[in-house]
Amino acid sequence: MGRPLVSTVFDFGRKGSRPDHPQLLDWLSVELMENGWSMKHVHRLIVTSATYRQSARVPSDASERDPENLLLGHMPRVRLPAEQIRDQALAVSGLLVRKVGGPPVFPVHPANYWQQRALPGKWTNSQGDDRHRRTMYAYWRRMALHPSLEILNAPARDNCVVRRDVANVPTQALVLLNDPIFTEAASAFAARLLAEVEVTDAQRLERAFRLALGRSPQPGERNQFLSFLKVQREDLKGDAAWSLICGALLNLDETITRP
Repeated sequence: MGRPLVSTVFDFGRKGSRPDHPQLLDWLSVELMENGWSMKHVHRLIVTSATYRQSARVPSDASERDPENLLLGHMPRVRLPAEQIRDQALAVSGLLVRKVGGPPVFPVHPANYWQQRALPGKWTNSQGDDRHRRTMYAYWRRMALHPSLEILNAPARDNCVVRRDVANVPTQALVLLNDPIFTEAASAFAARLLAEVEVTDAQRLERAFRLALGRSPQPGERNQFLSFLKVQREDLKGDAAWSLICGALLNLDETITRP
């Protein structure tokens, strides 16, 4: 829900906050114990609950009745973690390699980044399928995580954290528009659309929205995207304009936000 039942998850001592819903916390604890300490069971229980499946639309009286949403009257909008943002772009584009297990992989780094940080060893960008593995398999040095993940608020490993701080800064949009893995994903996304939808631009855009956002474009959005496509197609003289469309979709706040 974007906020724990105990807001100070980093401190359960006397200085920590009391649970917002102590009876719910007790019930979930018993549910966990009585089902063999299965976290999978508890996760499934939570995400299939009516509370979790609520709309993110904020009720008109929420600011007065429950400004911090302590009563869980609506689903809060929560930005995806850095790893999921990268994996989502790969999945939407069709590039994601779903292989399970194996040694760490080395996602594309900026040139000389490793050397400029005066780190021992050498970073060699992975090739082939390893280039598009899920981010959980990315090599992660304690004092030097991947720069794109760092900008998207992934924590370093010099300290243990139980809750991530989430910032919203312009450099994050630069990552989503210019990082090699995201530009590659945008190009592959465009190629996927051109291969799967061999009819009109409007139908391709419909498919793109379905893949990236899980919905159809609104009339205003459709007109804006198609106008942008027309202008870029005249400048680029080819289907490369679709890469820009896909890059814009992957960069939308709605794309990287749950729900």
